Amino acid sequence: MKKIIILSFLMICILALKAQEVRKYTTTEQAPWVSAKASLASKAEGQVVATIDGKEAEGSLFLGVALRYMNATRCGNDILLDDGTHLPMLRSQTLATQCLSLADYFDAERPLPIGLFCATAYAKQIPADAKSYEALMQHALCARLVEATAEWLQQCIYNKERVRAIRPAIGYPVCPDHALKHTVLRLTQAQQRLGVSINEHHSITPSTSVCALFIAHPEARLFAVEGVDDAQRTDYEKRVNS
Repeated sequence: MKKIIILSFLMICILALKAQEVRKYTTTEQAPWVSAKASLASKAEGQVVATIDGKEAEGSLFLGVALRYMNATRCGNDILLDDGTHLPMLRSQTLATQCLSLADYFDAERPLPIGLFCATAYAKQIPADAKSYEALMQHALCARLVEATAEWLQQCIYNKERVRAIRPAIGYPVCPDHALKHTVLRLTQAQQRLGVSINEHHSITPSTSVCALFIAHPEARLFAVEGVDDAQRTDYEKRVNS
């Protein structure tokens, strides 16, 4: 069932991209080019399905998620977890983003749930030539499977209850500090459970892995942390090192 859901999500993405390309070009001169693009998309779709089926039959593709829920409150611009762990957050300093911080979605007194998760996918058998078509296809497939799995997991948890939730990924504009990956991996025991590791430069292995949070709030939305001034950088460094 999980494979069917993930495949469905992948196919929706491919078909949406195909439809988007067709809508962009409407003149008769451009029609052959659009037809060629649609044909390539259809071929790629077939290759994706065939590759997933082949990897599943061989048992050579690993796909896994480590998820942990904790209670959290707001402590200044930090998200304070119930075990005493601080997740320091940056606050955007532009009017376009309403000067938001992810910490704003938590209450200073009443604990609210927060999800921490790591998702990964990798091929157990790696082609000898890392630049070969097969190797590139495997890497692209694993990256898309991880993203689709995260989306599927969010839908399973929140959509049934019709709860508004966001999935901020660590290292992305909404939460740009890659160092927080260490905390998420530690709390979810991702290394023991999934074989995901991280080095001192915050690079994750396998590279197709992702660390993120689940935050549910009526006004939750993703935004980019922008316009951070020197004063906030200094304050953030103090909070990280405290």
